[in-house]
Amino acid sequence: MPEPAASTVRNEKRRAKRRQLFIAATIAFEPNHVRPCSVHDVSETGARIETPRPESVPNRFTLLLTPHGFPRRECRVVWRREGLLGVTFEKHPMLPDRV
Repeated sequence: MPEPAASTVRNEKRRAKRRQLFIAATIAFEPNHVRPCSVHDVSETGARIETPRPESVPNRFTLLLTPHGFPRRECRVVWRREGLLGVTFEKHPMLPDRV
C-alpha cells in the first residue's frame, strides 16, 4: 500500500537524507549567550534541534556540536514548533561542509 500523500510531500522537501541521533549540543548567539540543546537528527544540509523556549532563539545562531566548540555549524531557523527548531546549515568558507 502506498504511503500517505502527506508523508511523500514532507520527504520531497528534504534535500539530503537525515540520520537519526541524539547528542547534547549548544546554541550560541551574541557574545556570551549560550543555551543547551539536543540534536535529534542531522543531514549535510540541516538538523532538528530540541531546546527549551525555541521562540527565544534568534533566526541565526552557531550550533556547537561538542563541548570544545568544534565541529560547529552556522544555522538559520526554517521552522519552529513546541520545543523544536528546524535549521538549515549556512555555507561558511572557514567551516567544513560535512557533519
